[in-house]
Amino acid sequence: MRGSAARTAAEAGPVTAAGTVSVVLIALAAALVIYLLVALVDPERF
Repeated sequence: MRGSAARTAAEAGPVTAAGTVSVVLIALAAALVIYLLVALVDPERF
């Protein structure tokens, strides 16, 4: 077994702009999907 399975922030590498943009776009896509599902289930609210 390994001593420590969790990687520290120093081992993970730097946070890049492309990685940050990817996370933001995934969050926006998830919010849009939830919004569209709610609008489909209950259209009178919108």
